[in-house]
Amino acid sequence: MRFFVHAGVHPDRPLDQQNEHDLLWIRKPFLTSTEDFGRLVVHGHTPTENGVPDQRPNRLNIDTGAVYGRGLTAAVFIDETIRPVKFLTAQ
Repeated sequence: MRFFVHAGVHPDRPLDQQNEHDLLWIRKPFLTSTEDFGRLVVHGHTPTENGVPDQRPNRLNIDTGAVYGRGLTAAVFIDETIRPVKFLTAQ
């Protein structure tokens, strides 16, 4: 259903064959991929430009730039849905 990770996943590897470096540090190959990973990948690590979560068909970026003084965002999920039911942001 969902795969939670710090930075993202390498598009050329199945989820069960990811390496630690990619899970913690990957950016461009993952962020530009339109690959269907078989699950919604929920990640952070790369702040969104506009300070709101970035929802794509294959991934959800909840890093809204707290490191730059913008809000810290969490996504609220319920078991029956793949997508979050709402976002909570604190300043």
